[in-house]
Amino acid sequence: RYGYEWAGLWIIASGFDINVPKKYPAVYKHLLQFEENAKKRDDQGQNWWNLRACAYYPEFEKEKVVWAGVGNKRFDMVLVPEKMFLGGPANFMTGNRLKYLLGIIHSSTVQYFYDKIKTEVGSGTRFYVRDFIEIPIPPITPANQGTVLQIERLVDETLSAKKQNPKADTGELEHSIDQLVYQLYGLNPEEIKIVEGEN
Repeated sequence: RYGYEWAGLWIIASGFDINVPKKYPAVYKHLLQFEENAKKRDDQGQNWWNLRACAYYPEFEKEKVVWAGVGNKRFDMVLVPEKMFLGGPANFMTGNRLKYLLGIIHSSTVQYFYDKIKTEVGSGTRFYVRDFIEIPIPPITPANQGTVLQIERLVDETLSAKKQNPKADTGELEHSIDQLVYQLYGLNPEEIKIVEGEN
């Protein structure tokens, strides 16, 4: 939630038509140990060492919001910087105002809503993209721009704390985000009590 730990691994993204043996002989030498299995893949590019063609490869290299395809009971996301890739099963989204989105998704309001539509799988949850699309995200308007900027500032502080210590307690910051999100959704005191489990 808000934080991640790098696995210490590097990905060789060898494109659809890159001549790896000629351009990157050391990489090719490393890949030779995987040749037999790589040749069996259905999703190769021009050669066994290539990735298949894909129109959205550039999206993987952008700053992105990432969430696990299968996970625990909460809908937790993290903001991942450029040039950082993710393993599967996982989903990601690129675009503008990702910190705003992160604050909204982690709010008690959206967690309450998501609990009503999520798909249970054993002791965890399967996070389908179609479920994510069902979440009503308040649009940014001139009237709520100030609130949105406050949410983004608090998300920045939360991300900074998690970067320094992935186990940092950011509860106070997240509580402040909740209060702003209640305003965005126009919740009254009784509805807030329901979201917070008091009713």
